[in-house]
Amino acid sequence: MDALLENLNILLDSDVTIARRVSEKTFLLLEVYKRRAIEGLVKKRIGDWSEGRGVRLTTSPVISARRLNLHKTLIKAVMVVSVYKYFVLNFS
Repeated sequence: MDALLENLNILLDSDVTIARRVSEKTFLLLEVYKRRAIEGLVKKRIGDWSEGRGVRLTTSPVISARRLNLHKTLIKAVMVVSVYKYFVLNFS
């Protein structure tokens, strides 16, 4: 399974969770992503699931809160700011 995931571009803005069986009725939940396409896969435990208890998260449910430490990864972003010079109200 890991070899298959390594070949995919599951980049930082992806939301991918893998369930790995640890017993007959319990699964470990792992978040997987890559900081860059040429880097290795980052796997973090985010919780577990069992038949009796259901899902139990051990970290924040918010992705951006879980990925605060990006190890100096350069993130490219664009912001567009637009200002309307003329604002016309039409009260017909």
